[in-house]
Amino acid sequence: MEKLKDKRSLFMFLYGIVTVVSFYTVTELVGIDTSPAYQYSTYLKEIIIAIIPLLITISFPVIRKMFINSFVLSPLALKMTWVYITGFFLFQYLIMKITYDYGILISNSWRIFYNLEIPYITHFQYPVLGFSLYAIARVLIVPIIEEFFYRVFLITFFNKWVNIWVAVVLQMIIFSMNHPFSPFSAGVFGLLLGTLYVRTKSIIPGLILHSLWNLYSALIMNFDLWFIPRW
Repeated sequence: MEKLKDKRSLFMFLYGIVTVVSFYTVTELVGIDTSPAYQYSTYLKEIIIAIIPLLITISFPVIRKMFINSFVLSPLALKMTWVYITGFFLFQYLIMKITYDYGILISNSWRIFYNLEIPYITHFQYPVLGFSLYAIARVLIVPIIEEFFYRVFLITFFNKWVNIWVAVVLQMIIFSMNHPFSPFSAGVFGLLLGTLYVRTKSIIPGLILHSLWNLYSALIMNFDLWFIPRW
């Protein structure tokens, strides 16, 4: 039994290393950091970047089992789950508004872009295709791998040595470090998503919240719809 636990811990450690190395390697290879946000190729690159760790996830038997078992449907039947999702969404909106209004740990270029309210979609010859690629990348695929890696995997991994809430904070710090353009708001969001996972024991509520938030961001960035409140 002890050997099985050791083997599982080893697989988890190797998975973490391989995933991180592959993510940064692929990111560097496709040159995502120098890609304008309004080009089709940018979202195709993001899809590739997200698919690679997803393939790695399902290739490790121990991790694949953890991934599949994290999709628990029962919390969706509880009203409290939807209260969490709604409340956390509104709280994140408030955090983003404060972040942008006061320039708290956020890239100035992001603030300028949002203040000008120039939608990405105006740069696309085929707006529907541009938005569809964004949605596939950031509303569907990216939330899946981020919610599994940061919330399910990292919290489970850190919880082997520290209290569950310390594990939530640790994954929050790592999540914010990987969102350097807005580390404060990303950190708060990571904390909310981590709390949601711990409370529900399922990846699905976090996926819903994460996808809704990215969809909201997509709508105001791509279409600048006046009836959708922006921060």
